Amino acid sequence: MMLFKEIKVITEKECELLLNIFESNKERFTQSSNNGEVKYSAFESVINKDFPEVHDFLVKTIKEKNIAQLKNCEIIKSFACRYSSDSQTYMPYHYDLDNYTLLIYLNDDFKGGGTHFPLIKKVSSVGEVGIGNGILFNGLHIKSWHGALPISSGVRYTISVRIKKKGVLSLLKKMFNLSILILVGNVLNKTQHKYGKIRVKLDKLK
Repeated sequence: MMLFKEIKVITEKECELLLNIFESNKERFTQSSNNGEVKYSAFESVINKDFPEVHDFLVKTIKEKNIAQLKNCEIIKSFACRYSSDSQTYMPYHYDLDNYTLLIYLNDDFKGGGTHFPLIKKVSSVGEVGIGNGILFNGLHIKSWHGALPISSGVRYTISVRIKKKGVLSLLKKMFNLSILILVGNVLNKTQHKYGKIRVKLDKLK
């Protein structure tokens, strides 16, 4: 069964501070292959490299939450996404390919957007979850295929924290799941389904 859990992560005041840091350094947000193929990326910044103090804050804060599903796990990286009309308004559908992803919503002063999980018929949005809150899901589950729906105005910021389970057995299971998800992802990318192709005009999903 796919894990999909809403979690309170940081305060709105902390979100404001992070937004100020990111927006003051928006040139660090680029479209790259840091987190996979460029064609599946948005304008991103690898927080643990570009903003190490922010990454340390996230690690400390998440550990203090004592989230049951994250026992015997470790945070391996984090990155922020910036969606805007002057860069990119959406992120194509993809698999995260890590044991868990904690996706944190930082602001709501934009129109459109949301995180779409078509295989579970779910759209998660900041209006539903709340500023500073996030969704935790297992990124190796076949139904975790997701994408960021386009915004129509404003600037949208999210933080994605990638988490892996410790241990050799967990590593072997991950390697097995990776091979399956890569295959499934390729099929989903090429095949027409009721929500449209992965690389078509996403504004149809608004």
